[in-house]
Amino acid sequence: MSDVDRLQTPVQVARRLGVRPSLIVRLIRRRDLAAVKIGRVWRIEPNAVAAYIETRRQDARELDAPPVVDDRQLALDLDELAAEPIDPRGLDALRTALDGLDDDARARLRSDLQNAAAAAKGTPS
Repeated sequence: MSDVDRLQTPVQVARRLGVRPSLIVRLIRRRDLAAVKIGRVWRIEPNAVAAYIETRRQDARELDAPPVVDDRQLALDLDELAAEPIDPRGLDALRTALDGLDDDARARLRSDLQNAAAAAKGTPS
């Protein structure tokens, strides 16, 4: 079978994936799905569909991964925030970041904040 014989239309790909052809065309126009336009019709290689699916799987795996929180940077950010008026919207973001920390990380953060506060006042911790 030649490469041309393996090319599929957006309708064929949509049927295989159980979605609307307009979604396939949208993915092509956004350059999320590789395709070639022959005349008025887009043509898609099966390996392009497989590559798109693998990309989506990778995206899903990244979403499932726990967030990486740099405790020291968070402490520095909190220290900077303490010098400025607190924006209520920022508190929600801060609560979300703190919810992602385990007990040890919270204890280290608390200690770092106390040390930073003591250093700012000029007192030893």
